[in-house]
Amino acid sequence: MLAEVLLFITSALFLIYLSIKKKHKYWLKKNVPYIKPKNLILGNTTELFFKGLPLVKYHETIYNELAPHPYGGYFHFVKPVFIARDPNLIKTILIKDFQHFMNRGSGFMDENEPLTQNLFNLGGEQWKNLRIKITPAFSSGKIKIMFNLMKECTEELISLIDQTISTEHQHDIEVKELMSRFTTDIISSCVFGLQSNTLKNPDSVFRQMGKRIFATPRSNQITQFLNSIFPWLRRLLKFKIIDPQVNDFFVNLVKNTIEYRELNNESRNDFLDLLIALRKETSALSHDDDQLKDANRNDKKFEFNDGLLTAQCFVFFVAGYETSSGTLTFALYELAKNQEIQNKLRQEIDKVLTEFDGQYTYECIQNMVYLDQIVNETLRLYPILPFLVRVCTKTYTLPDTDTVIEKGTRVIIPILGLHHDPEYYPDPLKFNPENFSKDIKTNRLNCTYIPFGEGPRICIGMRFGLLQIKLGLAMMIRNFIFDLSPDLKLPFGFRKYSILTTVEGDMLLTFKKRTFE
Repeated sequence: MLAEVLLFITSALFLIYLSIKKKHKYWLKKNVPYIKPKNLILGNTTELFFKGLPLVKYHETIYNELAPHPYGGYFHFVKPVFIARDPNLIKTILIKDFQHFMNRGSGFMDENEPLTQNLFNLGGEQWKNLRIKITPAFSSGKIKIMFNLMKECTEELISLIDQTISTEHQHDIEVKELMSRFTTDIISSCVFGLQSNTLKNPDSVFRQMGKRIFATPRSNQITQFLNSIFPWLRRLLKFKIIDPQVNDFFVNLVKNTIEYRELNNESRNDFLDLLIALRKETSALSHDDDQLKDANRNDKKFEFNDGLLTAQCFVFFVAGYETSSGTLTFALYELAKNQEIQNKLRQEIDKVLTEFDGQYTYECIQNMVYLDQIVNETLRLYPILPFLVRVCTKTYTLPDTDTVIEKGTRVIIPILGLHHDPEYYPDPLKFNPENFSKDIKTNRLNCTYIPFGEGPRICIGMRFGLLQIKLGLAMMIRNFIFDLSPDLKLPFGFRKYSILTTVEGDMLLTFKKRTFE
């Protein structure tokens, strides 16, 4: 009996082995350049597990290994993945033939977890309908209205830094945490209409929730692994995608805020107001048969309920504060390292402020050309989202080839690889704002700079994020001079398991109060 059991197990393992080896020939059979799997189960992910490669650098290494091919394949565990290297092909995928690559195919969406039903995760018609409805909330006009809310938070940031260094000529400040607290205050004000006071109170509940969302404990790693390989097993074991404490906080926060506004007939012209109006609009439409018959076809399939509303508030919070705080941290680091660039920017800020009578306004920030170049260069060197994921929704033949991408295939756009490619950016690891001077930017090939994505799924909050970054930098550089702290550990690393480009450890800079003559 024992011999029979051992024979059965051995046979089963051998069949599994043959099945995986057959899958490893997937790209070979398609005559697509590919990186041979380095491990039977892990495929091409061994560097992540055994060599300590940060996740943000993973796709850049694949991008480089596949050079000079315009595209290629690799294996994420046992799954074949297609990666596009050529900017023209990337443009085709993200824009021209977007209908074939509409979805992100996020494994972090579960019908039993309402907060996962957000704009980032949704696909197909549901995403399309929601995107159309929410887009007006991110118009330049709407964002301009929120400028004063951003300015109030930024003034608190300047006051806090000023108090920190008031008794000394200079002071070391850990800017990564400070920038996270700053952007948390802006997001809570502009999205929820609430004062989180995180700058004054680092232990505020908003900051605690932010830390829980982006923590990468072992349980999160297990969840990510199961989502990548066996999504059904993650559901079977009832692993939660979103921390239950985070879920309860945002559900109750949005519910209580809406009830308060409706009871008191209060309006703040923020994102939540637009979402409340959208919910009322679709609710009325669903109960009016005559309107429903005459409505746009998309509206027939679209109901913006409380769960969907809360999910959008949640994703605005997640996307708004970690991405902007990371960009601010990297920009401050590069400006501290490059004093000439810092001084040149300070001169521009002084000049433009003079033209606007010393007042920070929306138009004033938009007129700071060199500031724009610096932010763009920061996002080139450190794109917060280092790669894009798309899933082929309809079988697709690559233009001018006989290469077929099958339905369901994951497609990777390696942003970090493109941004660090010397073919598009000479000396690509050097911080050089002139990469975005008018002449150079005009002549650059499309889709070689895509920190916010491109096409119909370009980041909807791009203008909002850029504005808070520019305003924060302008006011800090106007009031302070900063340098690298002697205690800063270099070279810094990136957080190992984060999908975002985030510094591992502290980012210490020395701030000095600027003397105005």
